[in-house]
Formats: sequence, C-alpha cells, structure tokens
Amino acid sequence: MQYKSQLKSFPILLAAFSLLACSKKEVPVNEVISYPLVVRLTGVEDQKSTRLFTKNGEVLDQTALLRFIGNFPLSDPEGMNAEQEDEDIITFTNDSTAFFGSSDIPYRVKKNSELEFGFLSERLMFFPPANGLHSQLDAYYIGKYNAPINAVPSPTGISYTGTELRLAFGDYQHFKLPILIYHLKRLSVDLEGHSQSIDASINKLFNEFNPNFIQRLGNNDTIAIQQSYVRFQK
Repeated sequence: MQYKSQLKSFPILLAAFSLLACSKKEVPVNEVISYPLVVRLTGVEDQKSTRLFTKNGEVLDQTALLRFIGNFPLSDPEGMNAEQEDEDIITFTNDSTAFFGSSDIPYRVKKNSELEFGFLSERLMFFPPANGLHSQLDAYYIGKYNAPINAVPSPTGISYTGTELRLAFGDYQHFKLPILIYHLKRLSVDLEGHSQSIDASINKLFNEFNPNFIQRLGNNDTIAIQQSYVRFQK
C-alpha cells in the first residue's frame, strides 16, 4: 500500500532501501544452497510504536502525536509496494545475483561476512532539483543505509544520481526486511508567525530510520515514523 499526502504529493524517485536482519543464527559451514533460490515474505515479526520528532527531538505527548497523524495512521508494514505487489518474493539466480518480485532489474549480491551481504542495483537512480519546501534528498537522508550519490549540475539546479542499496544481515535463506513508514511535514511561516505554505508527504521506505535526519528539520518541521520488520525465508 502506497501512502500519499492529501496536501501535496512528494515524489520519491529513489527509494533508499535496505535489508536488516537481527537473527543471530549462524550459517552452517558446509551448507550447500541450490539455485535458483526463492525466499518469500512470511509475515511481520516486529512492529514498533509510532514516534514523533521535531528539530528539538522526540515528542512524547501522545495527544500531539495523534493530532499530527490525523487520518493517516502509520501502519500496514506488509503492504510493501502498491505498484509491485509481488515484491514479497526474492529470487537468487546464483550467489551473486538476485531479483525482487517480477522485476527484470538484477541486483549484484556481495557477501561481506558469514552474516552480512548487500544488494546493489544496476539501475541508475535520479533525484531532480528540489520542488517547494522539500529537499529532493529527504527520502535519501531519512533512510539509514544508502549507496553514495553524485551531484550533477543542470539548468534548473543541482540534481543527484546514484544506485539503490539494500543491505542484509543474516543468511540467504533467512533474513528480515525493515519497513519504514513516515509522515513528513515542512512548514514555512512569515515574520509574524503565520503559516505561509505547507508541504507534506506520507511514504514508505525499505530501510531503517536515520536519527541524524532530525538535524535536517527546520524550526517548524515535524516527522512521524513507524519502524517494522518483515521476515523472508525459504
């Protein structure tokens, strides 16, 4: 399920995705995996409470939290992507290549250790110049795990390009995928404190929340997040 703002759509051209598994299970040294290997989403394993932040830190007042999210509760961690509902399947064609859902975009798989490997898309992603109050890199910085990006000058401003990274901790047959749903509202005010314009977005990333993003909030900006984890296994 894809959440959309009722105030102003905030297009995310790069979903800064990541996989994160907390399992301490070790991979048997002599384990032999047969390819193609298909792993499937089996359900929600951990769903955190919704949290609210301003530039000054976390807001613990539940009344303020409920007033902020209004008619847009942050939920549905299994609704992974409204446009690609079959992303609940990941296929490893070998130990170095994987495909998500029915997409024909390959991901290079690099194993860093017994319990860590990463997916790196071969598709070039693009961030256009900022529109309104939102930075074009909001979605990038909200996510904790991301591949490097490069600045590219253009006639309308600075754009950015990069590739999509999904990082996994675990083994090929058992891992967790973090789901981050966020509601970001940026507000501009005049010298007398009156609201001038509001940009709002409600979106989902396959990532963990980056707490350093709070430093990028303006004096009148607010973000609500909910972190969940879904399990994939053979």
